[in-house]
Amino acid sequence: MANMTDWRTQAEAKLNKLFALPDNWDSYGARRIDPELGPWVMRFLKSVIVQEDIIVDERTVPSIVPTTDGGIQLEWHVPPIDIEIEFPHPGRIVMHAEVDAVKDPGAVRCLLMRVDSEIEAGR
Repeated sequence: MANMTDWRTQAEAKLNKLFALPDNWDSYGARRIDPELGPWVMRFLKSVIVQEDIIVDERTVPSIVPTTDGGIQLEWHVPPIDIEIEFPHPGRIVMHAEVDAVKDPGAVRCLLMRVDSEIEAGR
């Protein structure tokens, strides 16, 4: 089980690898990852990870992947929730969530409230 420091270290290391990707990193014309996304994504991750009752806890490290348009996507696949949050550029969040409403009917509402508060804090 990873502790909070290990989790942050893993996330920061993954982000640093993504920021080192050159233009055309996928050989199909993908753009270089916007380095200004780093602080935005880490602040979001630190905020979400603390809210153990909402999405994840310190044991659940999301997949952190690049997008072809220069953004970053976070993915959690933790039953009963599947969440993908894309940061196409600083200040913008695109989210897709699927939840088994029978197992956790309040999960999406809690997630949306957390994302909304992060958007407000970033303004």
